Amino acid sequence: MNIQELKDKAFAQYQRQGRYEVIYTNYITDMFKQYDALVAKGYTRADDAHITATNINFAVQQVIHMVKPEKLQAQELQSIYDNIEGESK
Repeated sequence: MNIQELKDKAFAQYQRQGRYEVIYTNYITDMFKQYDALVAKGYTRADDAHITATNINFAVQQVIHMVKPEKLQAQELQSIYDNIEGESK
């Protein structure tokens, strides 16, 4: 596999998982606190398909995916690409 194929696979994987910060809690007040802290840092809420609340007996689990700011995503992707290039040498 060549370097570009590795980068393409890394990019696809990053788009599915790496670009999100996940809030996972069973305390609604904690969820709002984490949400507000991430919004203050430039994060945005993912579309509704990435938000769930599950009732499990006496607890409700909230899971919210927050999209990282574009500048942070670019930095993380560049770091991944640099690692791929470094490993190939």
